[in-house]
Amino acid sequence: MGLVDVASLQPGMILKEDVVDINYKIPLACRGVKLTSQLIKKFSYVGIPVVNIELPKEVTEQIMIETSEVLKNIFETVGKNQETDFNKLIPFAEKIVNLIITYGQQVIDEIFLLWKMDQYTFHHSIGTAFFRY
Repeated sequence: MGLVDVASLQPGMILKEDVVDINYKIPLACRGVKLTSQLIKKFSYVGIPVVNIELPKEVTEQIMIETSEVLKNIFETVGKNQETDFNKLIPFAEKIVNLIITYGQQVIDEIFLLWKMDQYTFHHSIGTAFFRY
């Protein structure tokens, strides 16, 4: 689900599931382990192509908080008939895209949790995201 290419791994990422040597069926690292540069090199050396990484909640929560603040400010200017700078949202959109690139399917799964909870908000959010393009 959160499969990340070994070449893209960074120290501090946390394994979502055990990593096992394909040839010898020997455990290399257990679920919940925080990656180090030495462990990443070990994965590369034994030929592990990808590992499943946890999506850090604090990262997504921080992006959500920051984006909400910017959106709040934008809506306040729209309500006062002031000129609105929607370009302020671009850095946050880039952060979200980078999360999707880094954590892949796991981010998509998080987005679809919204669909399970509230389909209207899900469709509105997706539509709004694509409206700019």
